[in-house]
Amino acid sequence: MAIEIIVPNLGEIGEPVTIAHWYKQPGDRVRAGEPLFDAETAKATLTIEAAESGRLEKIIVAEGVQVPIGTVVAWLVREGESETQGPQAIGDTVPQPVGAPREPIQGRAAAEGVNPPNAPAGPRDRPYASPKVRRMAQERGISLEGIVGSGPGGLIVVEDLDSAPVRASETLREVVARRMAEAKATIPHFYLLAEVDMSGIEGLRASCASLPGWKSPPTYSVLLVRAIGLTLARLPSHNLVMHEGRPARHPSTDVGLAVATPAGLIAPVMRDVASKPLLQVAARVQALVEGARAGRLNASDLGPHAVTLSNLGMQGVDAFIGIIDPPGTMLLAVGRVTDRVVARDGQVAIRPMLTLAGSFDHRAFDGALAAAFVDQLRQLLENPSELMGEGALS
Repeated sequence: MAIEIIVPNLGEIGEPVTIAHWYKQPGDRVRAGEPLFDAETAKATLTIEAAESGRLEKIIVAEGVQVPIGTVVAWLVREGESETQGPQAIGDTVPQPVGAPREPIQGRAAAEGVNPPNAPAGPRDRPYASPKVRRMAQERGISLEGIVGSGPGGLIVVEDLDSAPVRASETLREVVARRMAEAKATIPHFYLLAEVDMSGIEGLRASCASLPGWKSPPTYSVLLVRAIGLTLARLPSHNLVMHEGRPARHPSTDVGLAVATPAGLIAPVMRDVASKPLLQVAARVQALVEGARAGRLNASDLGPHAVTLSNLGMQGVDAFIGIIDPPGTMLLAVGRVTDRVVARDGQVAIRPMLTLAGSFDHRAFDGALAAAFVDQLRQLLENPSELMGEGALS
């Protein structure tokens, strides 16, 4: 028997919807759960999925046509069955736009510039992707134009975004501005500050400069990324991202690094930092920074991570407070390393000092948990033997 495909109640009771896009054409195989069509209301665009598997026999409502909720828009025939086994209602007319007089489909389709429902699919006037993928692409600063999807019929799926270039444009700047405004307004931030003695780090940098493979000492950002990754490995319960309003464990010691680009601020991600030797971390961080500034990042260089590092020390900033980059739950802001007068063993001493300012999401951490993270990071920076451990410099 033919199965009726109807417009479900989308939560806008009594509100008509517009069939914005068909993902399948007559004759196409359909699997349960695959996107079938997009339905637009005045407030949202939702993708309607197939409830059963079969073959799309006939599209009754063309793209661009507005219909009431509950309207039959297509027929699906189960495998092994034919159209003749279905209801006689399968015909060559479609429901009319709400309030419009009835008119043959061919005349209305020509007038409105839409394909008749049984016509072969021609060139698409927009990328073939669901609203979810479109929203994710916009959030990541990715253009869908030119992407050939790997899904059924060329559908662009989430995995296709990972190899797509991130465009350096005003669009990206707008996305960053909106995300930061939303983060500041919706995330319950609290802040912790700590002074870090960088004497051990300075010794590490000097040691690296004399070792094979190092053309120059590692930057402070590289060493901080490495230390943050090791801190996440030591405190896996702190490696949290927000998912549907709740903190969830992130599976890898990924660290984001905020980079200023001509298009705005972007945070490429150094993956699995704790398992990488320091020299490899240095090379990858350099590649990410250069790629971000040149607009050569791929979407795979972005993505969820618990903590982001923002370093303004190279611009003469002593200290600052940062905004958490969602869905992460921590941002660590650092300024420049400067010689300061400090007390050591009852004596006055001059040490290279760094101010570490942590911004934390109170939904994921209380003060004690956040302090534990800051303290562990400070200990690693002040006693960086693990950064220099076996394999760390090779």
